[in-house]
Amino acid sequence: MRRVIISDITLKRISEDRAVSLLFREKSAIAICADKIGSDIIEIPAIKSPREDRIIYKTIAQNVQNAVFAIPVGFSSEEVSVAWDCIKDAKKPRLQVELPVSTIQMEYTYHVKQAKMLEKISALIKEAKALCGDVEFSALDATRADEDFLIAAVKEAEANGAGIVTICDDAGVSTPDDIAALVNEAREAMDPMERMRKGMSGKCRAFIADPPMADEMLPEVKVGGLPEFPRKTLFHALNSRAMVRRYAKSVGKTNKDVTVIVAHMGGGSSVSLHRNGLVIDVNDALGGDGPISPERAGNVPGFPLVEKCFCGKWNEAQIKKRLVGRGGAVAYFGTNDFRELIARAEAGDKEVDTFLKGYCISFAKYIAGLATVVCGKVDAIVITGGIAYSERITKDISDRVGFIAPVVVYPGENELESLAENGYGILNGEFEIRYYHPDHF
Repeated sequence: MRRVIISDITLKRISEDRAVSLLFREKSAIAICADKIGSDIIEIPAIKSPREDRIIYKTIAQNVQNAVFAIPVGFSSEEVSVAWDCIKDAKKPRLQVELPVSTIQMEYTYHVKQAKMLEKISALIKEAKALCGDVEFSALDATRADEDFLIAAVKEAEANGAGIVTICDDAGVSTPDDIAALVNEAREAMDPMERMRKGMSGKCRAFIADPPMADEMLPEVKVGGLPEFPRKTLFHALNSRAMVRRYAKSVGKTNKDVTVIVAHMGGGSSVSLHRNGLVIDVNDALGGDGPISPERAGNVPGFPLVEKCFCGKWNEAQIKKRLVGRGGAVAYFGTNDFRELIARAEAGDKEVDTFLKGYCISFAKYIAGLATVVCGKVDAIVITGGIAYSERITKDISDRVGFIAPVVVYPGENELESLAENGYGILNGEFEIRYYHPDHF
């Protein structure tokens, strides 16, 4: 019997998103919800503030009833002990040793070479195993590692008590076949009896679900004002495609039967047009194209940008950071927290209020523009992403674009749900499996 194991990394991901800052009760509610809906594993971020995080994590650990509760242990013996203290009251605690195995990350992040990293892997796993029966080793940036060293790291982890080894493609540079081959090499390096005990009899297969750069755009929408700058696709594909499937199901159809515009509002912004299961037009959400976002500028006038580039004060990296990372709300107000901005607007801050209206208008313009690609024949407009929790924002946009098609709001970045959906779809034959061809790259 085949089984999909679902590891919920919501809290881990949110800790990396500067656009989102959760309260104690919100973190606890997310973990409890993930536990109740059947997640097999709940992963929390590494400890940053020992005093505050210890209180939060110990409370969550006591409330998680069914899932494995996992936490990274850091890089020192003291951090291992602190991590264990946070989760030891969980019914199924797990300590995670997360260390890079690529030369660039070992030397850049931890300033150690291969031999010292092997010693560190061994030491941390031993210390974790002495405290907790369930220890996982995550080989970070494994796809850029020397293969012989990766195998050595896996063997070292297994020999010292790691029951689970995770191979990570942090760089995102490998095809599914490359990942599967690497995992199979690592599995072959394990003790044969241990492989048999864990039921590792067949070959591993790997899949990528809804990659953000998959290009299904119509040729005519790629045309830009200059031939050397064609329009490109890079967007929040995992959540956006999942929300189209969700909408289609709600009206008794499939994603191949509907035409939907999806506006994703999070730390980044993307607006995508879905027709017959394909994304036929979308902005390049990471390349300076699109609406305003909490920390991205979106479209900016060309001439002033050129002048800024050649003013002699900013280099290329600074300009790019200004567009993506320090643009949008950050550039105006020094924060990417939209809850704070909405509260300020409601308290009478006219400057913030004007900015929020402009933010909504920038989304509305993109939505309306995409509608013209299909001559206005749109079944629905879906608003999603973390900022979609704000009724003020969603109402403003809905009022502006509701004349095009009905507006449906699905708040949140439902990426884990989408990954699980894709996994089940592959197992039951519902989803078509496509293949990457290296000669087409």
